[in-house]
Amino acid sequence: MSENDSYYEVIVKTNSYAGNFEREMCAYCTGVIGECGVGEDFADMFMDEEDPDGEKGYIIDQFTDLMYQMPDDHGCHRPVNCGGPQPTVGWVRMFMYEIPTYEQLSLIMERAKKFAEEMPNFRMGYNKDFQKWTEPIKIEGFQVIRVDIKRVETDVTDDIIGSDMLGPRDK
Repeated sequence: MSENDSYYEVIVKTNSYAGNFEREMCAYCTGVIGECGVGEDFADMFMDEEDPDGEKGYIIDQFTDLMYQMPDDHGCHRPVNCGGPQPTVGWVRMFMYEIPTYEQLSLIMERAKKFAEEMPNFRMGYNKDFQKWTEPIKIEGFQVIRVDIKRVETDVTDDIIGSDMLGPRDK
């Protein structure tokens, strides 16, 4: 990305804290995983279900090319994170370089609903108040947003060394 770019997020809104399953859901919906490798089995399920004969390689290619890998707090690049307007909101946020097509978004929505209905390992989670529960994940909605990034440069040299020891410079 350059200094004044945008990227898009497909947001899957759920009733549960999404930090328990965001990478797996993304892999299941798009076939794309991050550097950490979490969700590889779910990416395989995506390919097995969406391209069982291996004849539609474009399906995985279109999502691989579309997904933006953003570094997390530890520098590990991932195509997804969780969160929302408040940290306890159960949003799965999938990052994309471009706005997804109708077909891509429809596939993500269909597979997110299927993930919520059929994945027994994720039926136990936490609600928005971090209380344990055993209800299934429920999809509460979807949203696509554009995130605009603007580069701003601020000279902080004086903050580091406490004086103008470097001599004249542009301010």
